[in-house]
Amino acid sequence: MTTSVVFGIVSALHISQGGAALRVGARSLGDAGRQRVRRLLVASEIALSVVLLTGAGLLARSFVKLAEVDPGFDTEGVHT
Repeated sequence: MTTSVVFGIVSALHISQGGAALRVGARSLGDAGRQRVRRLLVASEIALSVVLLTGAGLLARSFVKLAEVDPGFDTEGVHT
């Protein structure tokens, strides 16, 4: 959720400061730096997504394996 908010704010600030999305073909000296930052942010967001999805998959696999383990005592009829 934090990542969504941060990237949303960055995009909103970029649009509100100049409306660069409305100017087709207009370029200034600062556009190259902004493009580089934008590419870096997109790449880092994708990398973070891959890491989180991998972690979630490993956690789910561990949970399934843990549910199959015999605890060593009879659990039938026992309520917590």
